[in-house]
This record gives sequence, structure tokens and C-alpha cells, in this order.
Amino acid sequence: MPSYKTHIIIGLLSSVALFVLFKDIGLSIIVSSLILSIIGSVLPDIDHENSKVFKAVELILKLGFSGFIVSSLYPDFFLAFVIVILWLISARKILIVFKPKHRGITHTIKGTLVFSVIILITSYILMNNIIPSLFFIVSYLSHIAAD
Repeated sequence: MPSYKTHIIIGLLSSVALFVLFKDIGLSIIVSSLILSIIGSVLPDIDHENSKVFKAVELILKLGFSGFIVSSLYPDFFLAFVIVILWLISARKILIVFKPKHRGITHTIKGTLVFSVIILITSYILMNNIIPSLFFIVSYLSHIAAD
């Protein structure tokens, strides 16, 4: 089983082809794409309480750090903050309620579709662009393939 560091490396390497396809994108799209690539590469392990991503989600919720990240990247702070916080709270509540087994739903095509749709919609609302969400999807799938 690869570590989270290995998953991040594999996810970023998997995303290189997308950077070749989208070579004329702005800096904010590049930064957003890299962030979503890293998130996508480790998010499938959110179903394991001892995983780094599970602990990170808890920490983000406790500190509200996501609001600061989003506010520095996007001008509409309030909308971005609300969307990110609601998404993180729902992801955490779903995990608490359903207690999925490790390598369960988050390691399937259904799980990929659910997270991908959320990221696609959020990416379009916040940036009016879906390119960063494609990086998320490629990295998420690379995680499943690596496991």
C-alpha cells in the first residue's frame, strides 16, 4: 500500500499530461490545479481514521483554515468560504454517519464520480473554469490505480 507521499507524487506526475494540454493557463488556474491534484491524490483515503487526509479534514474544520486559503485565491471570499466549509462539513458528516470501510466507496468509480461532480461544480462556481477539476479527477483516479 503506497504512502500518502507516494500518492501525491503519482498524482502530480499523472497531471503532467494535462499541463501539456493546457499550457496557456493563468497562474491562478495553475495553482488551483496543483492544489486540487494533491487533494485528489490523497482524498480516497478519507475513509480511514488514521490517514493524513482524514486528520487534515478535521484540522481544517477546527481552524477554519480553508477560508483563509480560498480568500487569498478568490475575490468573493464569503461565497468561497461558505462553499468550502459546507463541503468539508458534509464530507465529515458522511464519514461519521456511514463509517465506510477502508478502500470502500471512496476507492470506487461511484466515489470518484461523487467527489468529481462536487469539485467540478465548485470549480465552475468559484473560478468559472473546470480545468482545475480535471487535475483533481486524474489524481483521484491515479490513487485508485496505485492501490
